Amino acid sequence: MFLIKQDDTLPFFQALLKTQVESDDPLPVDLTGATVVFKMQPSDGGPLKVSAPAVINNALTGDVQYEWVPADTDTVGAYLAEFEATFLSGDKLSFPTVGFLQVNVVTSF
Repeated sequence: MFLIKQDDTLPFFQALLKTQVESDDPLPVDLTGATVVFKMQPSDGGPLKVSAPAVINNALTGDVQYEWVPADTDTVGAYLAEFEATFLSGDKLSFPTVGFLQVNVVTSF
């Protein structure tokens, strides 16, 4: 679970995008030439709160981050999130591949 205080824009949300294959160890996804979007919606449903480009820090290791803007964290609550990669072929893959990431925006003074 990722915690961030209301109206904060740091720390960035960082992740290593991996996928399962035949082995039990997840393997990094090669994002060379891909684009990645970070998506986040309230955990109780409703419209997306965030759908914006993520930064690819290292394409070969699947290292990405989302850099918050003030409107992303202005509402306290529990959220579900994912990173969606679009590859050069046009194919899409969402991470995590099962379930969602959890983000909690908590009250600040």
